[in-house]
Amino acid sequence: MKILIVDDNSTKISEIVAVLKECDVSEESVHVELCAARGLTAMKKSQFDILILDLLLPFRLGEAPIISGGADLLKRMLRGTDVKLPEAIIGLSENVEAIKAAEADFSQEMWRIEFVSPENSEWRLRLKQKIQYVRARSQPSPLASQPKCDVLFVCALLKHELLELHRVVGGVWQETVFEGDPALYFKGEVATPGGSRIAYSIKPTEMGLVAATAATCKAIMTLRPRLVVMTGVCAGRKGDSNLGDAIVASQTWDYGSGKFAEVDGEVVFSPSPTQVPAPAWVANRATAVLSSVGTFKAVFDAWEKWKPGVLPSVHFSPMASGAAVQNYKEFFGEVADQHRKILGVDMEAFGVAWACHSSLTPAPEWLVVKCVSDFADGSKDDRIHEFSSYFSAHVALTFVRSFFANGVSDEVGRV
Repeated sequence: MKILIVDDNSTKISEIVAVLKECDVSEESVHVELCAARGLTAMKKSQFDILILDLLLPFRLGEAPIISGGADLLKRMLRGTDVKLPEAIIGLSENVEAIKAAEADFSQEMWRIEFVSPENSEWRLRLKQKIQYVRARSQPSPLASQPKCDVLFVCALLKHELLELHRVVGGVWQETVFEGDPALYFKGEVATPGGSRIAYSIKPTEMGLVAATAATCKAIMTLRPRLVVMTGVCAGRKGDSNLGDAIVASQTWDYGSGKFAEVDGEVVFSPSPTQVPAPAWVANRATAVLSSVGTFKAVFDAWEKWKPGVLPSVHFSPMASGAAVQNYKEFFGEVADQHRKILGVDMEAFGVAWACHSSLTPAPEWLVVKCVSDFADGSKDDRIHEFSSYFSAHVALTFVRSFFANGVSDEVGRV
């Protein structure tokens, strides 16, 4: 912060400097001139944050002070284009006539005049407040100092979900930490038609809705991403999906939201879910992806480990989330009452979507793509888990590239 004092009263200058020291303003940041002409020259040469201006002021050194000296300097500053105007101007004077003469000029520009006298200490407090205000204005805002992030990836598990995501996206993922945040982030880049985009990835400390919501909320506040993407595995509805099929969430909710009540001696659950629909751009892009699923044949063929016998399908369907792993035959029949077209269930999707939905403006867009690794019916083959993590990452990456290629991300207000 740089402060210019234009005053010919040595006693008042000393008092002003004392206040500045109390505000931790260094002596090197304070410039003093004794007349209007030299003050004007200083402002032509340098940019000052605050001008502290005496009102009873000589125009040149050796001349007598005049009542309109401060006001005349103010008018000259505003009239020309050769002066670097300060952020704030404060008039300080112990002369009542000079204050009255300058009031109209100062009030017109909404600058303040303070009366200085041994009995009046308010000017010191107001000067401190102004310094604090200007100092805060000159400091970078929290958003400006945040790391740039175009896309945030969220995976519930390190193995295989996060590891396969990193491998599919490619490049080098560097471990990253932020002050005051115990979470571990990974920083990388995503190649898109519009150029490389900065990406971060995280894995919540635990599985489940609560951990996913908390981790995503915190990451959004830290990174302010334009897009949040979750990949990994889910349970699919048997008969309507196959192992390895990718489910792009068209909407998601907490299937455990509702009320338990006793009816005729039996405990009955009445669901009352809040459903979050996928962003419009996801729905629009899903139509193109579903109609060209053959584009993933090369991805399927490139996988050399265990995989399904046929190329998986890609579905745009409802996906519900719950706090516990479900593994019994009747489960899908029960949860299907909440949405007859439900195709997948997991433990985190709704938490990620809700974190985005309820985020501070501008809220990030969100996308959840998960592949079927079991049918929540007691049957399970862990060999599909690695392939499903790999395939979901590829499908999600198609959406991510489309998001940035179509300019959806270039919204006003994004950081």
